Amino acid sequence: RIAAMVDLWSRRADHVTAGCDWVDYQTRWDTLMLAHFSIDPDALRKGLEPQLREYEAAPNDDARPLRVVHASNHQMVKGTAALRRAVENLRQEGCPIELIEFYRTDHETVLREMALADVVADQFVVGWYAMFCLEALSLGKPVLCYLRRDLIDLYTYAGLVEPGEIPILNTDVSSIESRLRELSRDRSQLRAVGSAGLSYVRKHHSTEAVGRVFDGINRSLGLEPRNAPNHG
Repeated sequence: RIAAMVDLWSRRADHVTAGCDWVDYQTRWDTLMLAHFSIDPDALRKGLEPQLREYEAAPNDDARPLRVVHASNHQMVKGTAALRRAVENLRQEGCPIELIEFYRTDHETVLREMALADVVADQFVVGWYAMFCLEALSLGKPVLCYLRRDLIDLYTYAGLVEPGEIPILNTDVSSIESRLRELSRDRSQLRAVGSAGLSYVRKHHSTEAVGRVFDGINRSLGLEPRNAPNHG
């Protein structure tokens, strides 16, 4: 039934957008995007100013546990079990690390903890990023997330991103442990890695950036904004 509906929508839609790893399941598209997800990063940061200030004021001490935040919904496709194993192995080595998991937790609590985190672990199986990752990047956090090479090549070839532009630490299930070990041993790179995230979100996923794409789509279909001047 799902396949039939996708086929119907693909054939009958006036305009088809595609993005993320969804291109695997679409027969065509008119507009290709990195993802249709949009976010207001400045509003997000403003609402979390107390937590962000608290994190910035904390000493960058290699002896304290590295705080890793992970939302463990959809555990199979996120690789949660592999993340847990990696953290446990590092603890057995004596590596100071703390895994904070959220499952069916209210959004505000997750965001507050994310603002206090050193690292955000997104997913290690799917092959692309979504809203959880964008929230973390907006907060200037280093994000561990698996990005498929073929999808990176697709979006780079399409001119949607520059080579090497995506500020995500590309991590699959086999490299979680080594990536976290490296970040724990060299805390100085945490803020340097995370600093590029906010600029990336503003450029590609802000409400203004995504709004421009859909404004262009609407205009191509003859749909003008309400009360917009008629330019003939």
